[in-house]
Amino acid sequence: MLNNRRHVYLARGDLPRAIATVEKMVLVNPLGADHHRDAGTLYLLARSFGKAIASLERYLQLAPDAPDAEAARQHLRAATQMIARWN
Repeated sequence: MLNNRRHVYLARGDLPRAIATVEKMVLVNPLGADHHRDAGTLYLLARSFGKAIASLERYLQLAPDAPDAEAARQHLRAATQMIARWN
């Protein structure tokens, strides 16, 4: 059900509700690596770089050899660079 809601919110461009839904998915299944990846990606879109970093790091801890692990690492580097620019 939450996955369907996430898709609907994303299709509508409702980023805050999509993020809230993925956050619930993480709470329900904290070991679900994909949920952390999705949260990290959405946080990046929302320019919440600290949360993106935490979520992407958790994703890589849970699934270091995932097929998209390199893309997650690139997103992680991008978020880290954005925070470094602010400092």
